[in-house]
Amino acid sequence: MRKVEFRGIVPAFVWKESMSMEATKALLRHSLRSKLDAALDSESALLVQHWCSSECQASFRSFLEQEDVFLQRPRLLEA
Repeated sequence: MRKVEFRGIVPAFVWKESMSMEATKALLRHSLRSKLDAALDSESALLVQHWCSSECQASFRSFLEQEDVFLQRPRLLEA
């Protein structure tokens, strides 16, 4: 049986695997980043469509007509 010296092989193998993993991660990030803009545009359009709907506008109106709604912190009057 032949003895194999792993001290030289293992670090090179680990380094190549590490580089391969980093390259794969970079490709995934690039792919996801390019899809992110399209996804954000799509979600933004849906959100605007929802906000403009009569149901949402009625909900906003109902919320704002409540007497106990404070959209800003009340100011203390100086004496």
